[in-house]
Parts: sequence; C-alpha cells; structure tokens
Amino acid sequence: MLLSPSSRRLSTLCGVRAGDIVYFHRYPKEQKNDFEGAVLSVTRVIDSNIYHVALVCNGAESGVVDCAATTVVHAVPSSGVVSESLADAVRSLGPDAIEICSVARTVGESAVLKASRWALEQRGAAYNDVFSPDCRDSRDRRAFYCCQLVDQAFRSTLEEKIFPKHELNFLDSSGTLNSYWKTYFEVRDRIVPQGLPGSHPSILRSSQINRIKSYIPVEKMRTFSVPRNLLETLHFVGGSRINVAGGSRFTVYEPRNGETLTECTSATADHIDEVAKVAREAQKDWGETPTKERGAILRRASDLIREHVEVISRWEVRDNGKPINEARADVLSCADTFDYFSGVDLSGLHFPLSDRDQRLAYTRREPLGVVGAIGAWNYPIQTATWKIAPAIASGNAIIYKPSPLAPVSSVILAHLLQFAGVPDGIVNILQGEGDTGKALCESKLVDKVSFTGSVNTGKRILRSCAELNVKPVTLELGGKSACIIMEDADLDMAVSGAMMANFYSQGQVCSNASKVLVHASVIDEFTERLAHRTKAMRVGDPHLESTHVGASISADHVKKVRGFIDTAVKQGAKLVCGGEPVRPEGLQDGYYLSPCVLSNVTKGMDVYSEEIFGAVLLVIPFETDEEALEMANDTEFGLANGVFTNDLKKANTFVNKLHSGTVYINTFNDISPLVPFGGYKQSGFGRENGRAAVENYTQVKSVFVNTSGRLDDPFPA
Repeated sequence: MLLSPSSRRLSTLCGVRAGDIVYFHRYPKEQKNDFEGAVLSVTRVIDSNIYHVALVCNGAESGVVDCAATTVVHAVPSSGVVSESLADAVRSLGPDAIEICSVARTVGESAVLKASRWALEQRGAAYNDVFSPDCRDSRDRRAFYCCQLVDQAFRSTLEEKIFPKHELNFLDSSGTLNSYWKTYFEVRDRIVPQGLPGSHPSILRSSQINRIKSYIPVEKMRTFSVPRNLLETLHFVGGSRINVAGGSRFTVYEPRNGETLTECTSATADHIDEVAKVAREAQKDWGETPTKERGAILRRASDLIREHVEVISRWEVRDNGKPINEARADVLSCADTFDYFSGVDLSGLHFPLSDRDQRLAYTRREPLGVVGAIGAWNYPIQTATWKIAPAIASGNAIIYKPSPLAPVSSVILAHLLQFAGVPDGIVNILQGEGDTGKALCESKLVDKVSFTGSVNTGKRILRSCAELNVKPVTLELGGKSACIIMEDADLDMAVSGAMMANFYSQGQVCSNASKVLVHASVIDEFTERLAHRTKAMRVGDPHLESTHVGASISADHVKKVRGFIDTAVKQGAKLVCGGEPVRPEGLQDGYYLSPCVLSNVTKGMDVYSEEIFGAVLLVIPFETDEEALEMANDTEFGLANGVFTNDLKKANTFVNKLHSGTVYINTFNDISPLVPFGGYKQSGFGRENGRAAVENYTQVKSVFVNTSGRLDDPFPA
C-alpha cells in the first residue's frame, strides 16, 4: 500500500479530535541509514512507507487541520513518551506526509477518549529501545515504542485487541539481518528479538478500524508558527529545543506586568562544549555551501520575518516591554538585515606581482568556524540578528546566548531560521547568566566571540579570550553620547531629535545622547518645547498602539534609573518633568517610569558622566563651538554623537572633531544593515552591520601562485 503525494486527495475540512491516530509517511527514495529508515526496511507483512505513529490528545472538531494547535502524544527514541504540537512533531521527525485516521466509529467515542487520556498519562516514560513485549527498556524502566504506546492505549480501554497481531521482524527483503539493527542491538548487548510479539506502525494502519480523515503532504502543510510550548524550554540545539540539567536556575519576568514568564536552567561549560561539537560538525558542510545557496535561505528568512511580523513583535513586547510599534520596527529591521547579508560579498583581492615571472597573489575570505555570541536585553531580536545574520552568511555556525532578562525572542528566530532552511546545528541558542557567558568565551571549541553589553563585562570577556584561548573579539559596549543643538537649528526638529536620542525603548539604548547640549541663546525656548512634548507622551501597556513609553526591563532597573534622578536633584539639577513611577490600570506590578528631563546639569554630577540607560534627558547649555565639542568628547565612551544645525559646513567640522563611531546630522539613532555600527574608546571595537561585520566573521587567507612552470634553485652550487 505505497502512498504517493497524489494518491490521496488533501482534505482540509476533516477536523481532528482526541483519539485520532496520526501516521507518518516517508516516500520511497534513497534509503537513509537512520532509525526511521531501518524501521521502513524491515516491513515484510505489508508494503508500506509508514514509519511512525502518534495519538492525538486534542484538536478542532471541524475546520482546517491546525498542526500548531493540535497536540499529539507519542514515543520517540530521543525523549521517550512526550506530548507536543503536531507541527513540532512534523519538524523533528521529517515525514513526507502525515495521515490522520479516526477509529471512533468502530470502537466508540468513549473508548478513544480514554485511550487518549491513558497515553497522555504515560508522559515521561522511557523509549522501549529493545522493543520488549513487557514494555521495559534496556535499563528495565517502564517504556514504550511508538506503535506499542498506541496499541497499549486502546488495550487499556477495550477488552479485545483491535490491531492485528504481529511478530517483530528485523530482517531485510533478502531474509538477512539488517545491518543497522545488527549494530543497534550489539551496542545494547542484547539478542535481536526476532519473532517476539510486537507491532509496527504499518500494522496498526492495516487494521480495518481506521477511517481516513486526511492525507497531507508536508509541503502542503508547512507554515511557520511559534511553538505552543515555547516557554517550556528555551535551549535550541541541533535543530530542536532541549532541556539541560546541572546548571543554576533563573526566573524570567514579563516587564509589562511583573509576572513570571518562565524559568530556565543555565547551560554549563560541559553543555557549551557539547553544543560546540554539534555546531562544528554542521559547519563543515555549511561552510562549503555556495554563498548563493546560503543567500537564498537568508532571503527566505527575511520573507518569513515580514510575513509573521505581528506574532514575533508581540513576543518581543512580552520579552522586553517596549511599545508594540517599536517592537514591530525592530522586527522589520531584522528582515532588512537578513536581506542585506543574503548578498554577502566574500570576494578577496588580486595582486599581479610580476607579469615577467608569471607570479600573482590573491586573498580569500573564509569562515572562522564556530562563533560564540552574547546578546543584550534592550533589543533582544535585533541584537541576535545583528550577530547571527553575518555569522551564518559568512559560513560559520553560531552559539548565541541571549540576556537572561530577555531570552525568548532569539529562540523564535532560531525556529524561523530552521524553517527557512538553515541546517540543524548552525544556529544554536543556549540560555544562562554570567557563568554561562564566561564558559562560552573560555571554550577552546569556540573560534570567535561577539558581545553586546556593559563595559565591565566586555573587559572580562576580553580578558578571558586573551588569557585562556586567543581568539578574535567584537565588543559593542556602552555609551554616553551627546546631541548638540546649534543656535541656527530648527527647534521643533531639534526637539524631535533629542527625544529620538533619549526615549526610544524606555531610554534603554546604548547610543542614547543623554547629554543634550543646547546653545545658550535658544536653551529656554528649546527646554519649554521639550517639556511640553515630553509631558504629552503616553506611558502604559506596550501592547497598545497608542503607547509611547512601555515597561522598563526590571524593577531593579527602574530603581537604578530613579536613583540617578534623585542623586542629580540632590546635587543641584532641576527636575523639569517626569521621572515618576507609573501604574497603568491592570498592570500595577509592571515596571513603568515616566520620561524625565533634567536641567541645570553641571560637569561634576554623576548623571553628566555615567551611562544612565534610562529615559533621562539632560539639558546642558554651551556658549561656543569649542565648549560644545569639549563637553561632547568629555567621556570615556565613544559610541555616537549628533549635531542639529542648518550649517552643513559647521556640521562637517563637528564630524571631524567628535570622537565617536557614529555621528548623526539633523537626526539621531538611525540604523541600517548597510552601515557599520560600533564605537571608539571604551565603547568597544569591531563593527556590527555592513561589510565591516563580514570582515569580523571571516579570516583572510593569502595565496601566492607561480604559473611560470619553473622555480630557480635557491641554493645554486
């Protein structure tokens, strides 16, 4: 009963309900030497391409089959008995088609519901790796293999056996023991259980009690969706989300409401080395994949991000607390980034050394291998994208550790990239706190580290990468930027720029210009307009389109920002507006703070020199261009600066004299995947985005070529 994609009509209005049976098909093709291939190879009783079976726990009574909303319980070799969405089961098992059958008409509604509940109660049982009839595995634990679980579920509720009897068979079509099974049982020190009572997925399907509801080729059902059980585990390794044990536990809170979002176990140094081995093995083929093919996958990822921008953005809000309109802009910028790096240029240089001697040289850019990347919490999915996109476009594999304060978005991105076609093992996500990041940097199996975060952590990372295992490092660290408002600036435009430079993402932006330097001749009018517009900003539920300011990342961070404000006032600053806790209705436990404007700020105050990382704008007067430049450069940081003026000649003079990696003229906090982003001084080194990012994720090989066919004797007699 071989089934081809066209041999069954696709039914989209079949409905799926608890107790239905799902059969997994693989079409005849080059036989894989894996577990599923071995299962298919030994079916002699019936000519079939069914290799796995699962039982539906819940589903929709009618309507289109929703694989993301349908939950199945089944026994899989890697995890034992588990329940998961049908979409996740399809992703992990890789069938060519699934077939959904009902047995309710024969055995009754009550029986199928009881069978479904019984199977669900077996979650956590081991996989019956030796196929014993008594449901015990090689370690004598209660266990099931896939069809045994389904068979036993119905046996538990019915007196008679509803599926045909079957004797286990491990012989191939020639009557000899299949080589896969021979090795399989040898490593378990077991005799092959040939002829013992058992079952096979195809035997279950051959029963006349099956009533087909739908036969769905996978290519007809493939749509990306965020896994329903996403928060159960946030480690993504080798194409699957996994649980890890042994590390410390940490709690993730949702900034919007202060409630627990999930709990997570940190990956340890041993986990990191294990994942690095998986990544290195996968990178061998990925690094040799033509850039055109890698680019096609990245373009597909870009399209998927745009297609699913709304659901991803809503998760970004839950992860970080920023307003939905900002989250949406961030997610769309990620699509632009993957689009840009899909056309990555890895070409080298050519050097014609000597035409007479027919010698030349050239360079080529090659991937580094396995990249370790550590992200920040203020732009969770954007930070992940800025590291993952250029790394994998350049042929590397990556292990990405997001911030423990915002760990979710990067896992969604990993799922999406897998769906787009990125091979398993190329993008891996490991969760953890400081010890996990330290272990990632120190691992000898990691070839490069990229970090976004604080200066102090950046210094520790640099030390780890230098002392234990020399490797290249990219650091995108903090900032204390300035936005200079010249006397000829358009004041409404300048106010907009100052707000852009301070109030995006609740002020939690590394390039923010908290020092707004305003020419003394216009400072009063500027401050009045700024205060009026700042007071009008709406602080509240970040899921509302009307919200301007969402939730800060944590209660501790709100306390820290308020501490800066209180200290500044004590030191003589004037509180123009804001800086107060906000309690939106229904979200009283969320982390909200109104945007703040301080004036009368002087050089000796803490807020003048320290990075606040909150929505606190400092209005500071200046008299001369030289004074403005001195104050702008009076910092250990050098990430960004800005100038608002109608005199472009003067603006260009400031560009030449400002000590920062980015300078904005009549705008602020613009980004583009085409343009490098990074800092001077203590703001780090290396660049994100643009051609510079590709250079950070590749290494240069120089090649000298002699085409003359001759080589002089270097040591003539």
